[in-house]
Amino acid sequence: EIRFCDWSSDVCSSDLSVAMRAGYAAVAWLQSNGTASDLYASVLDTGVWYGPDLVENNVNPAAQPSIAIDADINMSLLWQQSDGTASSVYANRYSAGVWVWGTPTSLEGLGTAASDPQLVFDANGDGLAVWGQGGDIYARRYTRSTNTWAAAVTLDARTESIYAPSLSIDLTTGDAIAAWVQSDGTANSV
Repeated sequence: EIRFCDWSSDVCSSDLSVAMRAGYAAVAWLQSNGTASDLYASVLDTGVWYGPDLVENNVNPAAQPSIAIDADINMSLLWQQSDGTASSVYANRYSAGVWVWGTPTSLEGLGTAASDPQLVFDANGDGLAVWGQGGDIYARRYTRSTNTWAAAVTLDARTESIYAPSLSIDLTTGDAIAAWVQSDGTANSV
């Protein structure tokens, strides 16, 4: 048993994410700083846990972490956090070989509330992120060779709210599938 956060002091949240790949693992969780929830992560490398590390520095509370590990053992983490105007989706990357978290960056900037980010990687280290924002679901592809995120693409542009997006990727082909719950105006549908 490994404890990253002292649950008895009521400072930890049950909002967490876990990833494993090729003997490595990562855990991301929310922990109160007394006024807001900060986002922490720890990494398992060759049987030793490192961290916890604070992976964001925004004064607004973080929420909904989603962590994934790519083929080169780089770890990426998405989460929801207000930018002062609306809830946004942020990303940070833990680079193999350097073994430190980078600088958080926003994956979107539409000014409307974004939520439920999900992240996956294929065997080549290319990734895909999805999240709900208003009545739309968006996706962005990460390209390992250039270390860049492509522009956001709208997967569905209905006006009703998006709930519970889920994402999976075929490791060998990079083909991905996203599913979500959304009302058609009468009832919720997948």
